[in-house]
Amino acid sequence: LSYPRLFMAVDPRQSPSEAFIGIAADDTRSMVEDTMGDVANFELTTVHRFTPQILELIKHVHHMFPAFDLGSDWEVDLSEVESVQKDGPVPALISASTQAASDIDIYQSVQDLYSRGRMALAVVDARQWRRFSELASQLSQSGKFHVSAISGRSDIEGLGYRNRGLVVGAAEYLAGLQFDSVLVAGVPDLRSDSVTANEKTRILSLLYLALSRAESEVRVFVNEEDGGAADVLIQAVSKGLMQSARGSLSRS
Repeated sequence: LSYPRLFMAVDPRQSPSEAFIGIAADDTRSMVEDTMGDVANFELTTVHRFTPQILELIKHVHHMFPAFDLGSDWEVDLSEVESVQKDGPVPALISASTQAASDIDIYQSVQDLYSRGRMALAVVDARQWRRFSELASQLSQSGKFHVSAISGRSDIEGLGYRNRGLVVGAAEYLAGLQFDSVLVAGVPDLRSDSVTANEKTRILSLLYLALSRAESEVRVFVNEEDGGAADVLIQAVSKGLMQSARGSLSRS
């Protein structure tokens, strides 16, 4: 008698919660072994989803994670991972002066990229969701774009079958979805002394998740009113992994 085999793909860096940190990782592993018998691990080193340029940025974010011990079963080695996709544009970091000016830059990017295929506006810090849900409403009311705003996992049903349109949502709700282009916004300032290590891990995980939704192009939007670009993004620019562009200076 041969029982069915279960294949489960996991990437702990995409977990925005603390469910896979420390002791919880060991508990999860024990539960799988106790209930499913023999477990074999395989590390996949070929990426088919996104371009080499996006992969290099994702690797950079991966190495910025605080040094939590996730346990041997959750360690991820990206050094040998390669993308088989064609080269694409280097991810862009677009810095504006204010929130309103950054919204203008996002609107312009939606216009630029909308015809190329499915798009997402991924909001890293869910505490900024209200602002970007209002932006989603404005984009929809323009009549130029098909916009879907998602505020929970239940809202994504059916989105995977659309060939075109803009999906706006918190990064954690976009897990499992794939887009031609991803606009990333709502990345908080992580340089403050008040930001705990756990909070930094959570934000980096959500940034990692947002970037990994894109197939061809990534644009990250920051503004001085929100504290400017986080160190992880500044370092990516200095390493040539992102192109820095000056966004709008004011709403006018």
